[in-house]
Amino acid sequence: MFKPDGNYPLQLHGFLRDQNKIWTLSRENYEALKNVQTHTFDVEGNVVKVQFNPARMTSTSAKVDAASISTRRCFLCRENRPPEQNDFHLDEDFYVLVNPYPIFPEHFTIPLKEHLPQLIEGRIMELVRITSELTDEYVVFYNGPKCGASAPDHFHFQAGNKDFLPVFEKGGIKKEKSIWTKSLFSAEVSGIDDGLRKYILIESGSPESITAVFTHFDQAYRDFRDDDTEPLYNLVCARDGDNFRLLVLLREKHRPSYYFAEGLGQILLSPASVDVCGVCITPRQEDFYKVKEEIIKEIFNEVFISSDQLKKLEEII
Repeated sequence: MFKPDGNYPLQLHGFLRDQNKIWTLSRENYEALKNVQTHTFDVEGNVVKVQFNPARMTSTSAKVDAASISTRRCFLCRENRPPEQNDFHLDEDFYVLVNPYPIFPEHFTIPLKEHLPQLIEGRIMELVRITSELTDEYVVFYNGPKCGASAPDHFHFQAGNKDFLPVFEKGGIKKEKSIWTKSLFSAEVSGIDDGLRKYILIESGSPESITAVFTHFDQAYRDFRDDDTEPLYNLVCARDGDNFRLLVLLREKHRPSYYFAEGLGQILLSPASVDVCGVCITPRQEDFYKVKEEIIKEIFNEVFISSDQLKKLEEII
């Protein structure tokens, strides 16, 4: 177990380098990132990159139903990990692991040390705290158990290079497309429909304010949807100096119809946080060539809530 000295970015750079020296699978997959093919599109004024990354087939095609989960060992539990996979002791509750099937140039999984299910209730402060510790270099994100988590039985975050995601490039977060904005718990809260995504943006210099707003919203949104289970969220948190931004990406479903189509109509694109922040991953080359602007618009329109629903959320916050 590797214990950091407090300079987390520097330590993580070294941790990844050391893991790739001894772990062939990880090293080969990170080296393969150099050859990933990318198409870049402008979709309703938003930059979207589509990548052909065959190493992501395991995650994209993961069976996440309860029956399938019950028949496999949890790959995030320490006793079930490959012997080459070391862990980085982040704090008393979380490890950091190198993700051996990367999307980012530096891609980490941050599992809870205890085997508990992927549910965000009561853990949003941990997301913001870890984001603060990893500084401006990384985003930290959460895929809900029904919208992107390939291990819904074991609580975890992920982290990757912030500058990799188009939504965090200059002009990527389109506050001018806000359909409502308000102040709550000393944070600025906006409902944004940027023509591609519907999401809540929470901004504050205070982790406590971010936590208070999300906790309030989470309960109100559950009541709004009349469902006691966790709503479909992708949560992405970034630090900009002393300020924090939390994107609450509001999903209607996990996988689009294209995913379940048969024959030539099928496209294996399973959107999670990275995809909806502007880097869509296709593990099959034929899908990489199929995905164009119109298909991106169709998929995003299908997997996000409607603009009308987003407008109504102003009333419940």
